[in-house]
Formats: sequence, structure tokens, C-alpha cells
Amino acid sequence: MPECNTRHRGRARGRALAAAVVMMLAIVGQPSSAPAHALAPALLELVETGTQGTVEVLWRRSYQGTPGVVMTPALPGHCRPLGTPVDKRGNVTMDSRWRIDCGTRGLRGSWIGVAGIEETKTDALLRVAYRDGSSTLAVLRAEAPRLQLPEKTGSARVAADYIKLGVDHILHGFDHLLLLLCLLWLIPNLRMLLAVLSSFTAGHTVTLALAMVAVQPLPQAPIEAAIAASVLLLAVEAAGENRSRWIGSRPWIAAGVFGLLHGLGFAGALRDIGLPSAQIPVALLSFNVGIELGQILFVAGAGVCLALARRLLLPLWVQATPVYVAGSLAAMWTIERTVSLW
Repeated sequence: MPECNTRHRGRARGRALAAAVVMMLAIVGQPSSAPAHALAPALLELVETGTQGTVEVLWRRSYQGTPGVVMTPALPGHCRPLGTPVDKRGNVTMDSRWRIDCGTRGLRGSWIGVAGIEETKTDALLRVAYRDGSSTLAVLRAEAPRLQLPEKTGSARVAADYIKLGVDHILHGFDHLLLLLCLLWLIPNLRMLLAVLSSFTAGHTVTLALAMVAVQPLPQAPIEAAIAASVLLLAVEAAGENRSRWIGSRPWIAAGVFGLLHGLGFAGALRDIGLPSAQIPVALLSFNVGIELGQILFVAGAGVCLALARRLLLPLWVQATPVYVAGSLAAMWTIERTVSLW
């Protein structure tokens, strides 16, 4: 009888591994597969300078765009260029910088967008910094390629913008989501689930706040590699049958430790987005609230799916397939990000 159980577990594990490999190959084989962690592949930044009417423009886009489609900034018609753009090539992006003169009217109330975005699957982050220290943030997409800048940016608008950006970030940060998925798989009851989510929240809140006020930011590349490794470690733990190890038996401790690490990743994304100098506390708190809302949405949806799978008495190898897929993707990201360091 023990021998039969061993063979059954072996076959189940083999089917799960096979399914994971097939799904991983399908994901990797797609040319437009989603990255592990991305907020927006393009950035349009406009910064009002001390000279009235003068605006510094940064247009950053990836080399990997839709063939035959060129995205260009659609700036207000009353703004005239001051000189020609200066291009700077990076490893994966192209930066163009130039200045425009918007006169006494300035940028407020104007329409700004990205032409050509309707024909692509690319999002673009729009960031506008005004002379008074306030700012406007938005994500431009194919269905909403333009935005009318508000006449006045108050705390409520800043909070709404950064909450939305926090939700977008966590729901597009697949490495963070896979870590939550593995933690969910290890948790036996609702009480422990609340403890785990609270620990993860506390961890990333601490390092997010500390990293944003640090004078010298930590290099992001090693942090991203460590985040992928943390997902891989947790996926291995979740796929194992022995739950007496320290992660499986005390998941709230693991969640807190991993939360500290993932908070550094959140800080890197928020540093790229920028904080309005006049309302840093509001923006920082709102971004964290957005992360929590996105996290709750994902955990609720994944928890319902997992509970449904167990209620339907689906085979264990079917239930465990997401964990094997998470581990496979995490292994690929760990190797990819570690190699990129050298």
C-alpha cells in the first residue's frame, strides 16, 4: 500500500511538472508575453521650470514597439518648441529631451496625449510637474490616449492618482502576485491568511517608506533578482509535501521577510514615477493604499478559485499546477536577472 501511494504521488508530481513546462513554454513563446514587473513601457514627462512658460520634455520609449507604428507626444498646440530634441540611447530605451515654451497660459487645462498609442498594446505614463511643486500623473492607453490636465491639483486628486498607480503596479507586477499565490497555497485557514497578509504589508510598507527617503537609492537590478529568487524559494516550499519547514509552518514570518524585500521593488517603481515635492506624504501613503487594494483583489480572486478547485475535488496535480508554473517562471526570471547583472 505505501508503494502504491508513492507511485501515485510520483505520477501526480510528474503530471504537474509536465503541465508547468507546457504552460511556461507557451508563455515564453509568445512574442508579446508580459514582463515580470512593469508599470509602463513608455514615459512622457513635462516639467515646468523656474522661467514662466518654459517646460522641459522627456519622451522615453522602448525599442521593442509595434512594427510600423511610431508613437509621438501630442503636446498642446499653444506650446512652441525651443530647439530640436536631443536623443540618448540606452540598453532598452531611447530618451529624447527638449524644451517648449507654453507662454503665460502654461500647461494647466491643456490636452496632452500620445499619438499612435491607439495602434499598439503599449501604455504610457504621463507625468507633469508644475512650478508650485504639485503634479499630475496618469496612464495613457489605447482607449484613452489623451488627458486634459486639471486646472488645479489638490490633495484629493494626488491621492486618487497615486492609488490608481499603486493598483496598476501590483496587478502588473507578476512576480509579486506569484509570491502571494504561493503564500495562499501554504495557508490552511482564514486566520493565518490575515496574519500573513498583515506581515507582508508591514514588511513592504517599512522598506518602501525608508527607501523613498534614502539619500542614495539602492541599485534596482540586484533587488529584482532577489525578488525573483524569493518567489522561487517559496514556490519550492509550496510544491513540497513536507510542510514542517520554517516557511510552511510559520508563513507570517516568511511573508514579513519577503515583504521587506518586495518593498524595495515597490520603491524602485515609485522612484521612477516620482513624488510631488509639495505632497510627498499623501502620494506615498496613497501609492501604498493602492498596492494593498490590488493585493486584496488578487488574493480574493485567487482564493475563490482555489476553494472552488478543492470543493470540486479536482485532482491534486490540477490544483498544484499554478504553483509549479509560478516556480518555473520564477526560476527563469532569477536566471535572467542574475545573468543581466554581469
